[in-house]
Amino acid sequence: MPDDGNNDGRHGSLLFKKPGKETKKGLNENAYKAQFNGVYAPLGYKIVDKHYVIDEQDAEAIRLIFNLYIARHGYKDIYIILAKNSFTTRNDQAFVKNSLYDCR
Repeated sequence: MPDDGNNDGRHGSLLFKKPGKETKKGLNENAYKAQFNGVYAPLGYKIVDKHYVIDEQDAEAIRLIFNLYIARHGYKDIYIILAKNSFTTRNDQAFVKNSLYDCR
């Protein structure tokens, strides 16, 4: 696009700053109200009316993970114990080491 002298190089960036601030403001408001802000609820929770609610079935796995970690078990021990106890990820897959890094 030819330069007509009215573009000082900042115009394009100004168009994107306000929507970004509005998005962040909305996310912060949702967080303040303890409302869901993402695509997936973390393992151990489900979303009901935009709010986090403990999913007791998944929460049992989270409690076990926490207790094993506090007892100084490594990731390998933890996912093997989860598999032996028939726990699965949100996608009904067996736990593997990477599942513990991204419990969703």
